[in-house]
Amino acid sequence: MRWTIPIASGENAYNRWMFRDLILNGRPNILQPGVVKIGGISELIKVGHVANTFGVPMTVHNTQPIISTAAHLHWIATRSDVPYAQEYNIEPVSIRDDRPILKTPLEVVDGHITVPTGPGLGLEFDEAEIRRWSEQSGGTSL
Repeated sequence: MRWTIPIASGENAYNRWMFRDLILNGRPNILQPGVVKIGGISELIKVGHVANTFGVPMTVHNTQPIISTAAHLHWIATRSDVPYAQEYNIEPVSIRDDRPILKTPLEVVDGHITVPTGPGLGLEFDEAEIRRWSEQSGGTSL
């Protein structure tokens, strides 16, 4: 049987070798790495090279509404071969909506998230709010 719906996979793979094996054995139509699960942007870049080698398009699997989103945005902004936009959960998320941990939230313009431009990932954290979250959960400091 041949599927007519593109199959995405890779959200639980955590390095370029697993993605190579996934491509060779599972043959997904789209790879979906997540920067959090693969250990950072460096490995995400390497997974991108593997995908390019085999001609498999990529998107990202985002499990975290702030830091992971910013990391993915920066990676996607450097590539011309990511045909599927990153999804962004618009449902309420406490650390983003109720008691945000960012001093300035990620900006959404015309349905697209603007890539942050500050140092690092471009995020500035509200340390007092993070401290309050930590204390609420039983922690004592950052």
